[in-house]
Amino acid sequence: MKEYILAKTADLDTVFNIVQNSIKSTYPKYYPKEVVDFFCNLHSRENILKDIECGSVGILIVEGKCVGTGCYKGNHITRVCVEPEYQGNGFGTYIMNRLEEKIAKKASTAVLDASLPAAHLYSSRGYKTVEHCKYPVENNVILVYEVMEKELTLTRKEKSFIEMKIFQVKPDKLEQFETKIEEMAENQLKCLGCISLKYFKRFYTIDGIKLGEPPRKLTKIVKCVKYYSFWEFDTKENYGKAIKAFFDDYNKELQKLLIAPFDINLGDSV
Repeated sequence: MKEYILAKTADLDTVFNIVQNSIKSTYPKYYPKEVVDFFCNLHSRENILKDIECGSVGILIVEGKCVGTGCYKGNHITRVCVEPEYQGNGFGTYIMNRLEEKIAKKASTAVLDASLPAAHLYSSRGYKTVEHCKYPVENNVILVYEVMEKELTLTRKEKSFIEMKIFQVKPDKLEQFETKIEEMAENQLKCLGCISLKYFKRFYTIDGIKLGEPPRKLTKIVKCVKYYSFWEFDTKENYGKAIKAFFDDYNKELQKLLIAPFDINLGDSV
């Protein structure tokens, strides 16, 4: 069994050890000692603790053992590390998938500073170099790295879903809810949509659906739902995680306006 979960302060030692072990076993093959020491200091216990306290660090659990960790800030992926003995099993790719999913809810691109050991992984995932950078470390050694970027816009295939969640808005919170939705950035609505049963044409579109039109297969479902409803779809790759992702990551103020969701399973795509 494999799961990627939010790291807690109690996981600090585990995360720190994974990061340090990964750096010390891999980076000396590519960099001089000064650069290796720089990365070890950059990912210090204190810095990792700050990231955990900000809720931006995740850990990958495989068969009950923590084998890797990832971190992001905004749309910037800042850390992806796997224990040396577990490298080469696709765990780095798995962590990247989870980080990109989280970022895609709030931004249209992901950015990272590419180290030499991971540059091939990032390139294979569609990241493109947007800037070449230099940074001086000890003994006049220069660290050269690339800033890479990737478009996270979902493709038509990725939009296929097999599970849908409908969230009913509290009747006395309709106006507040509608105002909140209108304030949300367009890229935050990629996997989200809203329909008013009373004003059926007031639909907040997602990519691939024309503004003002409901997604296919949804109209017959929402007839039993009163008031204003909020829905999101779950990708095939991420099946069963949509509701957890919403309540873990989405706007807390928006959550307060919702009633518990209905579970609806489809087999189609928009």
